[in-house]
Amino acid sequence: MGVEKILYDPYQDPRQQLQRAIERARRENKNVLVEAGADWCVWCHRLEQFITSHAELHQLRERQYIHIRLFYGEEDAPLNLPGTLPSIDGIPHYYIYNKAGKLLHSQDTEPFEAGDSYDYGQVWAFLAYWASDSSIH
Repeated sequence: MGVEKILYDPYQDPRQQLQRAIERARRENKNVLVEAGADWCVWCHRLEQFITSHAELHQLRERQYIHIRLFYGEEDAPLNLPGTLPSIDGIPHYYIYNKAGKLLHSQDTEPFEAGDSYDYGQVWAFLAYWASDSSIH
């Protein structure tokens, strides 16, 4: 196995990343999909590879969301974002914010797992449900 693609930048300020994403979401009338993870996390890389290997999932994520990745260095430390976030049991973990910056949902990705990968239907259902365009429900 070669060197994995770097997905999460530990040197970025998560509050600034989220603020920029919310500003863009307002302009584009979308929700923000925050993916908390770290490059040492095997499941984080598996999730990205799974989504990018399924064109329909990748397009759904890219067209319907402002998608950002936030570095989550230690599983027992809270992510430094505004407001109160629910505690999480592991990564990768999704947060959905609306264009006003309100946290709509916190989602562990473990229920989407299937063997050493992910379940297409589970990932599709989640992304479709929380998309800002209700026509894809």
